[in-house]
Amino acid sequence: MVSEHCPDKKNKKLRDVCRTRWLERIDGLDTFQELYVPIVYSLEAISNDRNKFGSDSQTATSLFKLITTFEFIVSLVVTRAVFDETHVVTKIITTIKNKIDSFHDKCYLDAKVIAEQIGVDECQKRTVGRQIHCDNHPAENTSEYFKRVLTIPVVDHLDLALSDRFCNDNLTLFHGLSIIPDKIISLLNGPSEKNNWRESIRIFSDFFSEDLPNPLALEAECGLWEIYWTTTNYPIPNNVSDTLKSISCIKTFANIFVCLQLLVTSPVTTCSCERSISNLCRLKTWSRSTMSGDRLNGLALMYTHRDIVPDTQEVIKKLVQRNGNRKLNLS
Repeated sequence: MVSEHCPDKKNKKLRDVCRTRWLERIDGLDTFQELYVPIVYSLEAISNDRNKFGSDSQTATSLFKLITTFEFIVSLVVTRAVFDETHVVTKIITTIKNKIDSFHDKCYLDAKVIAEQIGVDECQKRTVGRQIHCDNHPAENTSEYFKRVLTIPVVDHLDLALSDRFCNDNLTLFHGLSIIPDKIISLLNGPSEKNNWRESIRIFSDFFSEDLPNPLALEAECGLWEIYWTTTNYPIPNNVSDTLKSISCIKTFANIFVCLQLLVTSPVTTCSCERSISNLCRLKTWSRSTMSGDRLNGLALMYTHRDIVPDTQEVIKKLVQRNGNRKLNLS
């Protein structure tokens, strides 16, 4: 299908959506849009050939109806375009907010091109008399409707998420990374107006002053810290964990040692916690509210560590040993 409908495309197959890396998800979404037309024709062919594909034909029919609506196409194009702006750090989301009209017009034209390739008409949801399940968004045309329903909410949501992610507390932790020896040396060799790494450490230490053993001595420690790493013959660490290991036996830098401990134990993001909660929501639903703790923990571990394939025979053997002579329902 790809060779027939999109022979000039570089990608020939879909990419698996990464469960942990956000940038990989964006790349997967880009590939999905690039191969959207072949996907539609493939699902249509599978749904029409029930004799060959059996039960998969019914699943393909459901997916085909789901992704061949004009609303889905506009949502796909707008979401991919907005997330692509976050893929490159140099582009700021406020640029989109200031040019929302031109940004939406470009996305809408791309959506119309894709819709025409698969024969989907440009349309919007109908206006209802009683607003129970959805809102009647005022719009003069279909493009204005989707700008208010999709583009503006997505951009606002992403802008708010970025503001929360890069709040003052998180930026304070970023200042603490200036204590890494490799960073210090690069700053000292750089322009004079940018090599004040001690000011960054001061901002970090003021925030965690209650955790430091002797905050008043930190300035003197920073002077010794700079001399130590600019004159030593040992390898220069370039991350927090290696730096912490390199001075684990040195008692001179008590405050800096605590600063490194704070940095190494501070999570960069909350994705690990969010993944755990998302996994828990999939496992323990309202229909499984009486699940025991042991079973829940076991299922959670199996879901998280998917790369570990359990030995079925070994599991059955342990169940038999645990339950003794009781009959087991192994079906």
